[in-house]
Amino acid sequence: IPKSRLQEISDMLAKVNITVDVLDTEAVVLWRKLIRLNAIACTTSASDRTIGFIKSDKWWRKKLEGCVIEGINVSNVEGVEMNSETVMEQIDHLPDGLTTSMQRDINNAGNPSEIDAIAGAVIRAGKRHGISCPTIEELMNIIQDRIETISNTL
Repeated sequence: IPKSRLQEISDMLAKVNITVDVLDTEAVVLWRKLIRLNAIACTTSASDRTIGFIKSDKWWRKKLEGCVIEGINVSNVEGVEMNSETVMEQIDHLPDGLTTSMQRDINNAGNPSEIDAIAGAVIRAGKRHGISCPTIEELMNIIQDRIETISNTL
């Protein structure tokens, strides 16, 4: 669909108070979602707490911000410019009781985890460009330990 047509649809939706962002490329759409999802999924899954706890706890918020910054560093070299303050503002507006599907899947030990598809994707993209993601890797290790511990209790 041409961007002009997408803008027409967006304008029609705006008339009924539905906000839509028309972005330039598929890469922009994917990275914008992946940056937020990675940060939220990694922190909630590693801690097994809600996003409200993550946002309010000093140590976990630092991990959340680290995931956002590391993801943005990777997205920037992939050609998608983002701003950590904007992403954190979006996350700060999420409902405090929010959990993630990755977190729920880990807690339901029989379900496969999305860790490789989410955190693994950011780490692999970073490695292609020589960018390290130590916070994401740390949380990924914590998550993998949780998965192993939960699996061993069954």
